[in-house]
Amino acid sequence: MRVAILGPLEVESAAVGGARLRRLLVRLALAAGRAVTVEALAADLWPEEPPADPGDARQSLVSRLRRTLPEAAALASDLGGQAFARRRALDRACAVEPAAGGPG
Repeated sequence: MRVAILGPLEVESAAVGGARLRRLLVRLALAAGRAVTVEALAADLWPEEPPADPGDARQSLVSRLRRTLPEAAALASDLGGQAFARRRALDRACAVEPAAGGPG
């Protein structure tokens, strides 16, 4: 599975519908494998007015995203938050890593 966020959001073999679901995927992809806390996700997904229970709302979105992605295991969960587990599947990671290594 490959996720492209440089340019229009594209997920190989999947159509991710809904603005909030797409925003969740991009937010996790930008973290590139690092866990994003419930608080940070709530602030990013609901900047105007957060839901009464951000944890439950986040879990509902994550469940929907898992059902949408061709590889549900691409999303990792722990008590601290959510992470996109397959870092090498992100075009952002592929673009940043060679640049970080300096001249070849």
